[in-house]
Amino acid sequence: MSEDIELQELLKAHQGELKTIAEAAGSGNRDKVIDAVSSLAVSLATGNPVLGALAPLGRKGIARVFGNTVNAALTRELAALAKEEDRRAFLGQIDEVIEALLGQALIQIVRSQHAVKEELLEALGGVRHDFERFRTEFAEQVEKAGENVAADTVKVREGGLGIRVAATTTRRVVLRYMEVTGEGSVGIDLT
Repeated sequence: MSEDIELQELLKAHQGELKTIAEAAGSGNRDKVIDAVSSLAVSLATGNPVLGALAPLGRKGIARVFGNTVNAALTRELAALAKEEDRRAFLGQIDEVIEALLGQALIQIVRSQHAVKEELLEALGGVRHDFERFRTEFAEQVEKAGENVAADTVKVREGGLGIRVAATTTRRVVLRYMEVTGEGSVGIDLT
């Protein structure tokens, strides 16, 4: 990912969706917030092939997790705002709020799967301590979403391959024991 890709620019084409999210959050319509945020996440992920970090958000399960976590964050923030004018002002800046939440979700995805350079984190808006709860909730829900592959034992024999993992994968593979035997056997192939 290059530093000149900005989440703010990606969100410009989605002002209608952002308005829908703001209206739904303002009226407390949890399901509509989750659906709209999930839809936005899929649109952003599938419409921006250069932004590889968005790929996990293109899957319905992860997009739904993002929607749930965003809804929880918006609900908490709105509950903390006592005055109606403060609530309206907050919802009027929904593009900035979603941009920050999206950046923090991507940071969590990237940090959990790669050795991350500080420049990448800064390009996504930096790790913000005020969003620690959001990142933690997002990570916990992603873990529960079943996006992992677990195997107790994998035996590769007679020249078989075993496990082939694409460089763009976002799944974790957890193995307890792996045995690779035979000429030409690979075990795990990272392509």
